[in-house]
Amino acid sequence: MPDLFKGTNIELFVEPVINLEFEDESYRVVKESTVALMTEPDPASARIAEVLFNEPVKYVSSAKNGYCKIETLDGLTGFVKESSIVKDTKSIEPDLHQYKLIVSDPSKNIMTHASNGTLIKKVMMYTVLYADIKREGVYQVALPGGDSGWIGSSGVIELSTREESEEVSSRYFVSSVLTFVNSRYIQNGMSIDGASVNGVVYVCAAVNGIKIPRTMEEQAKAGTEIVPEPDAVTGKIMIDQILPGDIIFLSNPKDPSDKKIYEMAVCTDTGTLFMISPSRTTVRLRNFSSGDAICERIITIRRLFNSKVI
Repeated sequence: MPDLFKGTNIELFVEPVINLEFEDESYRVVKESTVALMTEPDPASARIAEVLFNEPVKYVSSAKNGYCKIETLDGLTGFVKESSIVKDTKSIEPDLHQYKLIVSDPSKNIMTHASNGTLIKKVMMYTVLYADIKREGVYQVALPGGDSGWIGSSGVIELSTREESEEVSSRYFVSSVLTFVNSRYIQNGMSIDGASVNGVVYVCAAVNGIKIPRTMEEQAKAGTEIVPEPDAVTGKIMIDQILPGDIIFLSNPKDPSDKKIYEMAVCTDTGTLFMISPSRTTVRLRNFSSGDAICERIITIRRLFNSKVI
């Protein structure tokens, strides 16, 4: 029927086609800023990853201690607090809204009103929101459970509802990573309130146009492998071949010859790495040079972005 009116003024009054992506009864939406995905229905168990506010997940089954088993859209399964997810999926259906927003700042506040409102939720980098109203400097966004709130337009990327972020050069990725320097370290954390290197790489890559897995082991297979040439005289790795934006995967410092990945780092500048502090309390910058012990621990180097500065 819509084709019958195509090219005429009547076309303006034809209802747009709505394709619902999350009609399946198993879908849920995360309603907390971040939620830890655990190996067991127990807060003392290991953290597999985190899921973000307004992220769609699949409900698998209920569990003990108020937990339920879920699966993320990228295939990770684990346990979250059942109270942290809701069944209403209207806030994540692209065709029900006018704009798609991706948070590119380390965090943003969602408020009750466009000005002088109270805080509803602090949301983190790579939170995806959908909006229906755009005013000067603000958007009204749909929230899990059916409510709405307001978010400032700075520090968010506006897209059409089915559009993805455009891939940019590595310097933008590095700039995003640097906003997490000195954040508190949390195992597999991916927010400014608690971060890991793999979590930071996941969200910073995504806001800059490249989607990769959340886990360190899978990230070690992402992008293109870089094999730096050794110095002809010393045989040591020449670190100027490790470019800003490159991801370095490292063995255990207590056994550098062990080729099992122990940790990872991001090159933010020649001779500078973003990585977990030795005390494993923060993520911070560390200097290194050719011949440094850290060079002996390199298992693989991966390049996600074009390193040309544009």
